Amino acid sequence: MSDKLLSSPENTPSFEILQKISTIQSEIHQLFEHVSFGSHIADVDDVYQQINSLELAWLGCTKAEIIGKKTLSDFLTPDSRQILRQHFSRLV
Repeated sequence: MSDKLLSSPENTPSFEILQKISTIQSEIHQLFEHVSFGSHIADVDDVYQQINSLELAWLGCTKAEIIGKKTLSDFLTPDSRQILRQHFSRLV
């Protein structure tokens, strides 16, 4: 039999690349979750897609209450919402 038939998938270059990607994803998630400031990721409609524990604590909410349901604007005063709209429109 050839060596290729005897080699396991764990020894292939693509498996090693997938392992490295998985490790990097885990490290990025840990960094996002444990930074010393509140942080979130929102979609183009400003709807929360991810949020770290510190920001959740500040808002007094759970992930289930926020992810896919709330926007940053939901937590702002009307004046602050207007300022956000004015400045955010420049970024998009």
